[in-house]
Amino acid sequence: MWSGDNSRKVGEAATKLLKAALTGAKVFISTQMPAGSIWKDELTKNLKEANIGIACFTPKNMGNPWMHYESGMIAKMPDHRICTLRIGLTHIVGPLEERQSTDALDKEAVFRLVLTLNNDRPLIRRKSEPSLRTTFESQWREFSEVVKSALRATNGFEHGKLPTS
Repeated sequence: MWSGDNSRKVGEAATKLLKAALTGAKVFISTQMPAGSIWKDELTKNLKEANIGIACFTPKNMGNPWMHYESGMIAKMPDHRICTLRIGLTHIVGPLEERQSTDALDKEAVFRLVLTLNNDRPLIRRKSEPSLRTTFESQWREFSEVVKSALRATNGFEHGKLPTS
């Protein structure tokens, strides 16, 4: 889930990373909706089909009700999980703050997120951890560059703090 240009860019980069790392997994981002579709119906359908969602939060979209609505939709469904990816934030505020969140620039934390997603797959579709690590490493640089670019574009916000000068 995303809201705003920076969050969208990171969401798209995360989609690319996940498609590479989790071969055969259905990874959906709303920018892939078919032209002419009724966006709310299409989004609702995909959120219901997802067993895990990743919400990309930035300082600018943290208070966005739509982000919390989409996240809440997944979080309330039985056997579903919502993961939060922090971009320029030290923590999540609001209804999702009780959940473990992931700093988008913490390489090992992002790998643990990917590993969690891998381990939630049926056994026959899971990758071994070494194989997953190799794929992740091949994608990390591109993903982290998108995150760094998004951080630079957050109007002076870095890790949830206003600049001191």
